[in-house]
Amino acid sequence: MRRGCRMLAAALALWLCVFQGGCARKELHQRILIQGIGVDREAEGYKVTVRASTSTEDQGEKLFACRGETVLEALSSLSLSTGREPFYAHNYLVVFGEGCGEEGLDRSLDFFIRYYNTRPAVGLYFTQGSAAEVLSFEQDGALFPMQDLQALSQTGEENGASVSTDLLEFVNSSRRPGSSPVLPLLQVEGEQVSLEGAAYFREHVLAGTLSLQETRGYLAAQGDLSGGEWVVTGPGLGTVTLSLSGGKGKKSVSLSQEGKPVFLVQAEVNADVSSVSGEEDLGEDFYQRLEETASQQLQEGMEALWEKAARRSHCDLLGLGNLLSQQFPQVWEELEDIWDQEMARCSVEFQSAVRVARMEQNTVPVGEPVQ
Repeated sequence: MRRGCRMLAAALALWLCVFQGGCARKELHQRILIQGIGVDREAEGYKVTVRASTSTEDQGEKLFACRGETVLEALSSLSLSTGREPFYAHNYLVVFGEGCGEEGLDRSLDFFIRYYNTRPAVGLYFTQGSAAEVLSFEQDGALFPMQDLQALSQTGEENGASVSTDLLEFVNSSRRPGSSPVLPLLQVEGEQVSLEGAAYFREHVLAGTLSLQETRGYLAAQGDLSGGEWVVTGPGLGTVTLSLSGGKGKKSVSLSQEGKPVFLVQAEVNADVSSVSGEEDLGEDFYQRLEETASQQLQEGMEALWEKAARRSHCDLLGLGNLLSQQFPQVWEELEDIWDQEMARCSVEFQSAVRVARMEQNTVPVGEPVQ
């Protein structure tokens, strides 16, 4: 019995050493804590720009640049220049430069997918310039904190200005039948770094970008347009600023009499009036015109998204091919190999509705105090 216990303990210790690194685990002070990574494609390989600190107590971030034929080789050389082993559990984000998108992100993504120590929830971003420019961006004479840069993604999605995508979401979207993944679009403009719009990919290769209106249409169709400010103008409205307060989306597919796919994409958004410029009477007629105008603009955003992505770039950002494969697998088998061309010929109807909460108008007689 005792011998069996000793053998079990020895086996457990061996398992910890081999699979958990228990016998050779390095302390944090022996590592460099990675907090942001930028990847750029160059003629001879990859340039990887790294933001890192030497301890959890170190509030400052340092900038490192390394090169290699692969992303793994470049990052491995970081330990040679710092004398510390890279630690990726603190990494906030990965930014890919335009060259990576033109080559195909699958080549530069491979390291982050395969390496056991990277975080599957790390945020992914794309920039039309160089990733090094984003990672080296300074504000008020100091490097822009990676934590603040990561917060831009969440804020951008909440404001309906951009998307939010992590490593796991991007990989899953790439592997769904007929689907095309998207990444938030980072831009360095003068004295600030901004997050507005999105980049989309076909078989990991950059296929195009979405404007603010098209991004809002994408989020609405996905049921993710749940916040932010939206300026609406139109006859009899003046300029109205809406505060979005939630939304939902629904996609369905049926077959025509000829057996062709017919898609319906619906989006509904709730909003409140936060400001109105003009002398408009905020009666029921005003609210009805406002809802009609906002709904039309939202629908135009979804239609513009589909026109650009599906008809011009042959990319299925809305995952309609995946929906078809689930609902009508036999039809999908016939269309799968030609879906990039066939999707543009399918009937796709967009419907949108913006519900604006009515404001109670409290009138106070002149000369009487407001309660």
